Order: sequence, then C-alpha cells, then structure tokens
Amino acid sequence: MTKIVFLATAALAWAGPALANAFDDCVLNKMAGVTSDAAAKAIKEACLRKNSVVIDEGDLRGLRIVGGGYGRYGISNTAGFTAEVKNDTGYIVTEITFGIVIADGQPEYFRVDNFLYQEPGVIYTGLPPDPTVSMRIDPGRSHKFQFSVDRPEIDKKKKWNWFIAGAKGIVTR
Repeated sequence: MTKIVFLATAALAWAGPALANAFDDCVLNKMAGVTSDAAAKAIKEACLRKNSVVIDEGDLRGLRIVGGGYGRYGISNTAGFTAEVKNDTGYIVTEITFGIVIADGQPEYFRVDNFLYQEPGVIYTGLPPDPTVSMRIDPGRSHKFQFSVDRPEIDKKKKWNWFIAGAKGIVTR
C-alpha cells in the first residue's frame, strides 16, 4: 500500500507542472458527454477560433513566406496563391492576413484561416478529416497551402509582391 501511495504521489508531482494551452483546455471542458464525431469536430473548430488571439508585431516577425506563387490549382482549376509559410513563433497559427501589391498599386488584404493544400493530380476520397488539422500551422513547422484570389492582372505578367500583414494564433508558451 505504501508503494502505491508513493508511486501516485510521484506521478502527480511529475505531472503537476504540465500546462495545456487554451485550445486544449476548451476542448477538454466541452467534450464531456459528446457522442458523435460531427459534434466533436464542431467543438474543436469552435475552440480553435474562440481561443485565437492577435499575434503582436514582435512575434509576427517569426512568421514568414518561404515559397509559393500565383497560378491555378485543384481539380476545378481555381485561380489563387500557393503559399509556404514557416512558423517560428510561440503560437499555433490559426489565421494569416496576406497583403498583396500588384504593380505599383495599393495593397489588397486577404484573410486565410484554412491552410489546405490540394496536391496536383490527387483525388481525395473517404470520410472528411478533422477540420482543425488544416486550420493550424504548428510552431517550428513549415506548411504549404492554397487560397483562392482571382487577379488576372498577375496572369498578364504584371509584377506583384506579397507580405504577411497580420496573424492570429493560440499561445503555446
């Protein structure tokens, strides 16, 4: 009996300093009594959006575009951007606002909160995946995704540039 009490105390002392992030806490609190996959996915999506905060300018420098371009993607030949973003922040990134400047014009801003990548030539079948997988870019990771924006002037070989104007995420530190 003394051995069991000692082991339980040691386990609690070891696990004591472990802290979950706000997203994990929200999911754990809301999942009680949930009996369907659809409800569980909806709860995870709501918790992800609810617990996202604006990433300040200092931390935003840790989020950068490392590749991509403008073109057409997917089975429906959608016009838009493929971006690869590296997340060196202390946040799980849940939303990025891109600024896009065409020629010498004013920036246009596009908010992206789904980081889905459609692999060329691949047709996906089966049950839909957990939506929160494509709604986040984890710290220390690089992620490629696409978002639709129809700007035919880019197709006409006009110069363009893009930048990350803002972002939201969930604190992990």
